[in-house]
Amino acid sequence: RVLFRSQALLEEREEQEPIWIGVDSSNIERANALTSEDRTVIHLSNLPLADKAISVGWTFSTVVLIPQLTSSWTPILDQERVSSEQTAIEVAIGQLQALRPLFGSRRVILLADRWYGTPGFLRACAELGYSVLIRLKSNRKLYRVPVRLHPRGPMPKDGALFQGKRPETHGQAEEVCSQQQEALGKVEISRWNHLHFQQDRLLEVSVIKVEREKTKDSKRDPRVSWFVMLDAVVPLPEVGNHYARRFSQEHGYRFLKQQLLWTRVHVRTPTQFERWSWLVAVVMNQLYLARELAQVVYRPWERKARPVTPQQVRRIMPSLLPQ
Repeated sequence: RVLFRSQALLEEREEQEPIWIGVDSSNIERANALTSEDRTVIHLSNLPLADKAISVGWTFSTVVLIPQLTSSWTPILDQERVSSEQTAIEVAIGQLQALRPLFGSRRVILLADRWYGTPGFLRACAELGYSVLIRLKSNRKLYRVPVRLHPRGPMPKDGALFQGKRPETHGQAEEVCSQQQEALGKVEISRWNHLHFQQDRLLEVSVIKVEREKTKDSKRDPRVSWFVMLDAVVPLPEVGNHYARRFSQEHGYRFLKQQLLWTRVHVRTPTQFERWSWLVAVVMNQLYLARELAQVVYRPWERKARPVTPQQVRRIMPSLLPQ
């Protein structure tokens, strides 16, 4: 793990520039590896290509740097296997704790999917000094500041309920921003402050609702999206655009699996696969550091106006390595 915490990955970032990182987990299917240790039940998301929605294998938690523009350029800061005795959130918290000295006094903003919008994970980020922009499940229950309703009796522990999927619980938003975008039509962003989870009443969070007019209103393209934040470091009009950068990690996973053959290696034990994962991560980081060192060779069908991709840099690496 020490190999990934190189200060070289952060050298090109200005000291006053915030560091955007992403955390997510990916499943490695090992259905036929009957003698492999510590396999767990994993979810397969590539339906209907997969026959079943679940299989067995290993899960890896990865922390990456998020690029300014959505791309596959996601150098890996840390990568760790989630054992059968752990959860992905527990492993992610440990990774964020281990990486904290790398960032020093810099502002760090974490982007994550809705599975990480839990009281325990948010509490850990708050204690570490990370700012967050995390998707929130619409059925997640939060509560407002308690208000005494009767002159006698104890003070209530929770105020009025707030739940995304129940509009009658929303009330008046503290801040509202409306935008007109050509591709998405009218985009309305609302923020509710001073909310808390019942599991952690001392942790104050803000909930943001992003409602887009021109969408398919499907699972992949919802009309209404919910987010949770610990502070107001991300301006309200920029919430949607900044969160869209998180999908760079999905593109990075695809590059690791398809081009760097992360899932194609034939090993038996999880320890062997962890070593292979470290090697793949080092290769990814070398490509990231070498992206400005040479003229990329383009294929006839590739557009030169687009930013350089990891695969294009990978083609030129045989000539760079001897140098």
